[in-house]
Amino acid sequence: MKRSLLLSGVMVLLLFSLAACNRKGPVSVNESFGTSTKDVAVFRDLAVQDVMIDDFDTSKYDKDEYLSYLQEDIDAYNSTATFVPQTAAEGEEETFTPHYTVPVSVASCTAEENKINQQILYATAADFTAFNEEALEERGGHTLQAGTLPFADASVTGAALVDPDSKNGENLDVQDILTGRHADDYRFVICNFDAVLYVEGEIEGYTSNAAVDLEKNCVTVPAGETVIVVFR
Repeated sequence: MKRSLLLSGVMVLLLFSLAACNRKGPVSVNESFGTSTKDVAVFRDLAVQDVMIDDFDTSKYDKDEYLSYLQEDIDAYNSTATFVPQTAAEGEEETFTPHYTVPVSVASCTAEENKINQQILYATAADFTAFNEEALEERGGHTLQAGTLPFADASVTGAALVDPDSKNGENLDVQDILTGRHADDYRFVICNFDAVLYVEGEIEGYTSNAAVDLEKNCVTVPAGETVIVVFR
């Protein structure tokens, strides 16, 4: 699905109808997320949120009408997608951030100063890649995978990952993490399209081809290159 083309098509219809650092505790998605159309956030529960910013003449187009067309597109995807509802572990309160009840939903949409900022929430990375397949090809790739580190394959667990906390330039010791008692706390992300990738948690390791901003808690992924990030 090509969202840039979707937006252009919706605008035609509307016009016609109108005639990175603090590493001392848990890290949420940084406040700078949402300022670039390349922004993609991966949360601890492995949900994904992305951003689209584009021209939107508010004197000609109506945001609510635009959203109705976008929702039709989302509904069509959701009608055929597999969905697993969020569930809390036994004894835990069911408070989820972010909270989703369908595979794809609109997280927020604002239109001002002739710009539209649209953020969509995806229950999984697989929903993100399926919904944005054509748009990702334009960004030089097609892959966004996210999971819990103990369930990663050798392409992740065997990768050489820079340890941002290392004083002597050592790589992150993934095997030590996997044999430790807190292994289940670690997540991984694989991305190969042009993106600024934010994670909910501290960045623990990343491939050297990524440009890292620990203050903003994000990495920049070059188009067509596979970047791996481990976070906790």
